[in-house]
Amino acid sequence: MPEYTHKPVLVSEVLFYLGPKSGGFYVDGTVGEGGHAEAILDASGPEGRLFGCDCDPKLLEKARAR
Repeated sequence: MPEYTHKPVLVSEVLFYLGPKSGGFYVDGTVGEGGHAEAILDASGPEGRLFGCDCDPKLLEKARAR
C-alpha cells in the first residue's frame, strides 16, 4: 500500500487572493501539514517569513519537516 501524501487544494487561488510579496510576513492559523504555508513561503522568497500554528502537534511536526 502506498504511503499517504497530503495534497493541498486551491493553492493557486490562495496565492492569487493573498498576493504574497517578497520578504512578507504571513500567519497560517491552520497550518496542518504545511502545504499552503510552503507555497506562500516559496512565493515570498528567501526573506519571507511565516508563523504557522495548529492544534495538532503531529501535524506541526509534519509542517516543520517540509
